[in-house]
Amino acid sequence: MYEGTRHIVLFINWMAYGKARRGWVARAVLPLTSFRLYLRALRCLMLLTKRGKGTNDGKNFAAT
Repeated sequence: MYEGTRHIVLFINWMAYGKARRGWVARAVLPLTSFRLYLRALRCLMLLTKRGKGTNDGKNFAAT
């Protein structure tokens, strides 16, 4: 697990480094992009819980 965690941190830092090298324009747009992605994740989560409230069709056992 420790090795997997190190790889995740490596890739996150690598992406942050690439965004920082692109300059101030990327940093100005980053909050908007993050907000859009958080909204998308919340929407997916809401749809997952909504589907979990219905009858169990076996498609997503974690939601039920």
